[in-house]
Amino acid sequence: MLASVDWLKEHLSDPDLVLLDVRPKTMFLYGHLPKAQSVSIQQVISVDEFGSHLAADAQQIAELFGSLGIDEGKTVVVIGDGMDSSSARIAWTLLYFGHQKTMLLDANASELSRYGFPLVRQNHTNTKTTFTPKINPDIHIDCDTLKDRLDDSDSLQVLDARTLQEYMAGHL
Repeated sequence: MLASVDWLKEHLSDPDLVLLDVRPKTMFLYGHLPKAQSVSIQQVISVDEFGSHLAADAQQIAELFGSLGIDEGKTVVVIGDGMDSSSARIAWTLLYFGHQKTMLLDANASELSRYGFPLVRQNHTNTKTTFTPKINPDIHIDCDTLKDRLDDSDSLQVLDARTLQEYMAGHL
């Protein structure tokens, strides 16, 4: 699931590689990898009446990922910065909607030039394709099921991947 800097260097020219840069748009515009496209967390979530950040609906995801050139034949590398959980959330969203060829870059986007990557300011657009969502229920749990399983703490591990602010507002 992790892509190393060396792996990315070897595959950067691969026509079946899609790079998603999830940093704020201003950071992306300042400089990003060739072929990278800007994606924000707001594009992959749906906020409910309680403020919970849920997965967007399948149709919205199909349109977004298809517009980014993502289909089942593409390998997607999500690029972000370490203190921002957006990269993990967007990678999870890809996996949740069935895109198995999803990887997280194990380096901060803001440090890529020191690894010898060229940075560009030009926008890149992949050819639009068809993304077909295939929800993977194994990487998601609803509140009722979690509540029932919390008593069996020996076999359950919970990873809270929300932002620090969300975590501090309340957690298990």
